[in-house]
Amino acid sequence: MSRHYMPIALALSLTAVVASRSTAQQTRPPQEVYWSVSYYQVDWPKVDSLMKLIRAYTLPQVDEAKKLGGLMDYRILIHYMAGRDNVVIMQKYSSWAAVHDTTMAVAERRILPDSTKRHAVEAAFRSILGGGLHRDEIYTEVTKQ
Repeated sequence: MSRHYMPIALALSLTAVVASRSTAQQTRPPQEVYWSVSYYQVDWPKVDSLMKLIRAYTLPQVDEAKKLGGLMDYRILIHYMAGRDNVVIMQKYSSWAAVHDTTMAVAERRILPDSTKRHAVEAAFRSILGGGLHRDEIYTEVTKQ
């Protein structure tokens, strides 16, 4: 090979290496996300009070937790027919570590800095959610690559 073609060959080989690296970086597998799902059996007459508490305290806390990171989404489902699990709370997290971090607790303290008020609100939630059946599950979401 002549000296004139050496720089061209070198440039082409470097282009191929850079292109293969950028392709590999673009095809990373998707980040796994986790859903923490809690199922509750709530006495039907208490559901209206629960929804008022959720709107007043939980939804602002969720907004704050999303700003802090870790918590990606939050859903509360109410089943209006008779059934065992009539309240379902779903929390979507960006990682396994985020499921166990303190983001929600930090958000709660920011929304309710007065500890006496915070304990009263927590007691109100316990009086509604604590009486019936309850179970928790953690799911991994399946997504396209």
